[in-house]
Amino acid sequence: MSKFGNIMNRLGLKGIAISAMLLSIFALSGHFVTANAQNVNWKLKGTYIYEDKLASHAVVNKKFADANGGYVEINVNGNPHSFCPGGVEVLGFRWQFDYSVQHVNPGGGIAVNLSGGQVAKSDQCKNHIAQMSYISVLGSSGGGNPHSPEFTRQIDGSRFDTGNGSRIWAAPPSQQNGIGSILMKNHPFRSDNKYAFFMVFISIRGGGSLKVVYLYEASVG
Repeated sequence: MSKFGNIMNRLGLKGIAISAMLLSIFALSGHFVTANAQNVNWKLKGTYIYEDKLASHAVVNKKFADANGGYVEINVNGNPHSFCPGGVEVLGFRWQFDYSVQHVNPGGGIAVNLSGGQVAKSDQCKNHIAQMSYISVLGSSGGGNPHSPEFTRQIDGSRFDTGNGSRIWAAPPSQQNGIGSILMKNHPFRSDNKYAFFMVFISIRGGGSLKVVYLYEASVG
């Protein structure tokens, strides 16, 4: 019998207990490092503009989004719902962050300057569509998820939360300029949920909605 075997025989159950204790310590140590890692970096992976919830009579003319902000312009045909028969309202929505959101930190907030307006309209139209169309910013928590079920399993869906919930409209009598906000929660990072997102949300009266998704990826180190 080997020297190692003799030692284990002499230890008997005590050896088993010691081995189990050592394994427990290693497991707890690994868990502690993962749960309390302070060097998690959340970086913008990309922006994605989802138009699939827009109705066929709402057409995007211009779209742009980056870490500083963005702009979307939408032509809305007034025939459906008889808002503006035979005419078109052109709506523009803009958002601008107070600072670049290329990198974001848990436990903080993001302020967004929001604005909406009627860029143009047909002669026979007024602002029936614009006055009930708005822009806001939403966290992934409660904001709806445009990703596939497979990708969703990798997303920390509660990392970003809606802040003040402001809605900024494209025409009077409601407010056309204002501040929206997003909160980033500070709960422990999990390596199997390394993605997170928030959205700029645009709703068109009678024309559906559009989502501009800001997707983040976390790295440790």
